[in-house]
Amino acid sequence: MLLNDSIYLLDEVLLKLTKIKETESKMLNREEWFNIPADTRHELEQELQNNQMYVGTFSRLANETVLLLHYLSDNSIDTFLRPEMIDRVSAMLNYFLSHLTGPQRKNLAVKRSNKLNFNPRMLLTTLAQIYINFHRQGSSFAEAVVRDDRSFSLDLFNDALRILKSHKLLPPDRLAEFVRFVKFVEKKSSEKKVEDQALDDIPEEFLGLFIFSSF
Repeated sequence: MLLNDSIYLLDEVLLKLTKIKETESKMLNREEWFNIPADTRHELEQELQNNQMYVGTFSRLANETVLLLHYLSDNSIDTFLRPEMIDRVSAMLNYFLSHLTGPQRKNLAVKRSNKLNFNPRMLLTTLAQIYINFHRQGSSFAEAVVRDDRSFSLDLFNDALRILKSHKLLPPDRLAEFVRFVKFVEKKSSEKKVEDQALDDIPEEFLGLFIFSSF
């Protein structure tokens, strides 16, 4: 339930922020903006206000949900690291990290984001601490992070590390833990590539036998 809430709330906030950014970008070019028919401009302005109100409400709820997830990652870890949950948890974290540190983060740079209760640095800091908490329990979490084919890339974690360092978002001891986590993820990513390459090198006529024998 908590994962569903986190995904829904943050997804809605990210979607609406992208729409806000699109409208604000149109309004920046005054000549182009006033070439838009007045009725259309009014509709866009009304949509902008509605999206801002929506984000203000949902960001507050999303912040509370992510903070609760952070608390649970430090106190009820077993629930999230069960075999049936770990891939879903890691994929969710990677997905949100991709919006906060990847190329898509430029879509979230809206005016007066603090008035919309949207604080990407706070969210990034909280995500980093969740990664740290789960990684403390062993290698299985990092392996699940790397298995995520939808959002995972080493660049995301290196970008996150750069932002955390440059803005001093974590105390030194926690930052050092995140550095170790990123290095471990790099190691697991390299190992996965070797394993995937080894599978690719298996002759096709033997691949069926290999898969059959693994059951």
